[in-house]
Amino acid sequence: MTRGRARKSLPLALARAQDRFEEWRRSRTGRRIPGKLWVAAARLAARHGVQRTATALRLNSAVLKSHMTVDPVLAAGTSVTPEAPQFVELLGSPGEQGSAELTDGQGARMRVEWRGAMPDLAALSRGFFGRAS
Repeated sequence: MTRGRARKSLPLALARAQDRFEEWRRSRTGRRIPGKLWVAAARLAARHGVQRTATALRLNSAVLKSHMTVDPVLAAGTSVTPEAPQFVELLGSPGEQGSAELTDGQGARMRVEWRGAMPDLAALSRGFFGRAS
């Protein structure tokens, strides 16, 4: 089967992702695939299968599968994508100790432990996630 015929048999979402990956490959400046592309690939793999997605996007299926396990919803094989929390309330009293763990969609983790005054977790999380909100 030729590439054109193979592309016509792909679901529209998979064909669009294929275009995004090809565009990234043509214009990339670094070696790592951006996190947004991995998230899209993992979501598609949950819906269309790991092997089919990996083949269409020219990815290593084992690496794609490892990106799916970062998100427990994707690992369970469902196509439902959870919304990221917009607000988290942390309760505690001064002088206590605690910890918080942040995980991004790419597998990076940051653990913060404290005794006494709670650190500015909002500022730490903005720095970790690269957001300036």
